[in-house]
Amino acid sequence: TLRQTPSLNEYFSASVKQSPAPMAVGIFDSPAFATNSPTPDAGWRNKLPAIPWAKREGDQLASLFSNFSVKRYSAELATQQALLSADLREAPLLHIATHSYFDPKEPAIVGLAVARNPSTTTPDNGFLSQSALLGEPFNNQLVVLSGCETSLGKMMAHDGLQSLAYGVLTAGADSVISTRWKVSDKPTATFMQHFYQGLKQSGSSTEALRHARQQMQRHPRFKHPMHWAGFTLTVVNRQAEFFSLP
Repeated sequence: TLRQTPSLNEYFSASVKQSPAPMAVGIFDSPAFATNSPTPDAGWRNKLPAIPWAKREGDQLASLFSNFSVKRYSAELATQQALLSADLREAPLLHIATHSYFDPKEPAIVGLAVARNPSTTTPDNGFLSQSALLGEPFNNQLVVLSGCETSLGKMMAHDGLQSLAYGVLTAGADSVISTRWKVSDKPTATFMQHFYQGLKQSGSSTEALRHARQQMQRHPRFKHPMHWAGFTLTVVNRQAEFFSLP
């Protein structure tokens, strides 16, 4: 499946927001993971492997769109405060490359790993929960959640699937790229390079996703579907499949 939508009625509507910010591309990648968290989630955080290729994702994206305005938060700067900032929430394109959390035994708990901010006066354990993430609206045309299992969450009777991807859409984004299973950072960086090249050339998220999948199938090391078939596009309506930068 190349794309999906939460609602067929909405899919055939024509409205797509226009981002008010002059900045075109927001990048949040490869947070510095502290291992001395005193909070209950320390066990999860202490097991987080380094993701050097997430930084490569950010590097590639910043280079590819260098002729546009880019705002990037990486390493120690990739904090909760950065991800909640208007800088990133109002960029037409927002790329998030970090560890995501999903446990099928506790599907209601989903979130993202971020760098801890030692200067903040508010609680900061380096884990950004879905409720905190969605506390402010996403005014983005496209949000890319480049982490493991960002399409997964608990199915609620009246509210639908409570995944990071669905949450970002309900918080206002027009479209989101997310993952249906665990993905490794190196093939993901390769996939994202092809995706953004296709997006820049075609202006269509659907065509960009198709291009990335085709290129991965030709890759000598990453042609197995486990490396590329898990990425999916969800849009609020068909106009949201088309993407343009200011």
